[in-house]
Amino acid sequence: MNRAAWTYILIAYLVTWSITLTAYCLYRTGALTLDQLNLVYNVGAAGPLLGALISAKIYYGNSGIKKLFSTLSFKTLNKRALLIAFSPLVFLGIGLLLFPVFAGHWYTFSDTQEQFKLSTPISYLSWILPFITYSLLEEFGWRAFLLPHLQSRYTAFKSTMLLTAFWACWHLPFFLWRFQFSLFITIGFFFSIFIGALIITSIFNLGKGSIIPVIIFHLTNNIASAIDKKYLVAVVSTGFVLLALWIIRTYKTKDLADVPRVQNFYLSAK
Repeated sequence: MNRAAWTYILIAYLVTWSITLTAYCLYRTGALTLDQLNLVYNVGAAGPLLGALISAKIYYGNSGIKKLFSTLSFKTLNKRALLIAFSPLVFLGIGLLLFPVFAGHWYTFSDTQEQFKLSTPISYLSWILPFITYSLLEEFGWRAFLLPHLQSRYTAFKSTMLLTAFWACWHLPFFLWRFQFSLFITIGFFFSIFIGALIITSIFNLGKGSIIPVIIFHLTNNIASAIDKKYLVAVVSTGFVLLALWIIRTYKTKDLADVPRVQNFYLSAK
């Protein structure tokens, strides 16, 4: 990896970890409630965006920043990228149909309210906001900036493996309060991050560098995974594994798409 990629990773970690760890310390001292901590958690999503903006400016100048925001493009969208982008909603629909088989009753929103302890306006806000903040702000960094740098040197599959390691470890502070911690859960988390990253790499390459379908996938995945953490999430996760296997079999590991993988387009900004 080049210096631009390492600089991005350093800034993304520094910003997100500083915000979330400081907020967690304030929570532990009683200065913040849990709901307030979960609201501040949304600010941590700015790490990848700021990392991408600063790195693009340092190494590619103002043209680099323009290139970064040019990934919000509708021009290169195609049906395959969009179909995969909305796949979480398909798997959610299947899960809802199967819900009575597992739970013994049809799904109602009260299931979500009980599991996620939704009762006050701030609890609902803390539940909903991450759907938007993390799906939008993360992708400017991990996909719009880092992935093209990785794919200039490695295949799409190897780039995804490397990105998974950095992306998954970036989440580590969240295990202090948002995620349960155990060996089994940690292994499952890293595996799910890899599967998600592989699907997103395919979407990004199919969309020829547009992060619009990537954001759609991230957003719909966040929603589908936060409706029910007992049964629906298992169905959705199984769907993702099958989809990832289909992508590898259909498009192979070099590009994870039927078009050439997106490489470092920032170089043309120099």
